[in-house]
Amino acid sequence: MPAALALLLAHARRAALPLAAALLAPAAWAGFTVQPDGTVADTATGLVWDRCPLGLSTTADPCDTGAAAIYDWSSALAAVQTANTGSHLGHRGWRLPNKNELESLVKIDTQNPVIDTSAFPGTPFDRYFWSSTTFVPDPTLAWFVSFAYGHVDAGYKPDAYYVRLVRGGQPWAPFDALAIHYTITPSAGAGGALNPSTAQTVAEGNTQAFTVQPSAGHVLNAISGCGGSLDAGGSIYTTAPATGDCTVTASFTAVPPTLAGTPGPAVVDSAYSFTPTLGPANVLLPVAYTLASGVLPPGLALDPATGEIAGTPTAPGSYPLTLQATNGGGTAQLPLTMIVHGIAPTLAGTPGPAMVGSAYSFTPTLGPANVTQPVTFAVVGTLPPGLTLDTATGEVSGTPTAPGSYAFTLSATNSEGAATLGVAMVVLAGQSTPVPTLGEWGLMLLAALAAALGLRGLRRRQ
Repeated sequence: MPAALALLLAHARRAALPLAAALLAPAAWAGFTVQPDGTVADTATGLVWDRCPLGLSTTADPCDTGAAAIYDWSSALAAVQTANTGSHLGHRGWRLPNKNELESLVKIDTQNPVIDTSAFPGTPFDRYFWSSTTFVPDPTLAWFVSFAYGHVDAGYKPDAYYVRLVRGGQPWAPFDALAIHYTITPSAGAGGALNPSTAQTVAEGNTQAFTVQPSAGHVLNAISGCGGSLDAGGSIYTTAPATGDCTVTASFTAVPPTLAGTPGPAVVDSAYSFTPTLGPANVLLPVAYTLASGVLPPGLALDPATGEIAGTPTAPGSYPLTLQATNGGGTAQLPLTMIVHGIAPTLAGTPGPAMVGSAYSFTPTLGPANVTQPVTFAVVGTLPPGLTLDTATGEVSGTPTAPGSYAFTLSATNSEGAATLGVAMVVLAGQSTPVPTLGEWGLMLLAALAAALGLRGLRRRQ
């Protein structure tokens, strides 16, 4: 039908439209409640309206600041999107009202304007207000409502009219036989979902919100379609006002692991455990652990399910390695250097006394039984003359040559530390051989023997 003819038929109906509005539109004006946030709740329909037309706002008195703005129909839909992006009056989910919703504001017992002015002050009536409903006989037109006399008509979409936003309430549009509807289809990839998950029928000019629901261990990767936008929290995607069939597509990605932690030192023959810190909190499970490089200290093993390195190390040393964690989202590596300490020595023992001229030996007691070898011994101070220290065994041995008391310190040192033992050693003097003495009879016998020997010598000379 030509646009001119459509308009002619529409104007021909204007005389009957106020009566139709009175008979068909709900008497919403009987139950308005003004809210502190600048909205008006309709107790009859459940709709929540912006108290002011777009462009007006409240400073001291309701709707006392600015001027009501006019928009062509496409710009009106864009203004709705802007209002939602900016959380107009602290809310999202605003839409351009459909014909029936807008017509429900008509107050049939007054005129100029035909609206409850206590609930909706400052409502202009020199121009119409746009609805979101397209005029089906000619889609270049859309329905509007006049608040001068309450009539409903259709105007060309490029024309400029006022806008009042609405949110909530009942799904009036599906009951409007003149409304054009579009299908908005959600499409979610593996690792998450969109809710609602089925195709939604949306009246032209209305928006549709989808809740983004990543599965455990996943996050939203990207979402697009239908001219929509994601809220600041990243959980609600709201389409632009519907102007055709479209699809909202979301993709999700698995959360890769992170690893952190520094192992403490281990000690030979002592139980040991180290578990790296796995992150983030929403990492995709399960995670498998392996060694990307290096070897574990002997006696320790890696749990591939938990990443724990545990056991009883048997050999000291420094062991560089790289721990790796892998899941469906990626791989993380953690370079580590594991230090295993050996056992430091201890010394004990008390030497017995030595004696000049007698062989002697003292070896201190080295401990513990699993002390790390090799151990090197040294002496601080002076050993008794004639004694020496075996630096490999710690034995002090030899034959002392001078009596006396000797204080010195023995030390034992290995790769893990040193131990000392203070020693006080006594060397006794040796016993001398007694010289025999003669008594008087011994001397007399010796003299007699000497005399006899002398006489014998004289006789030989004679």
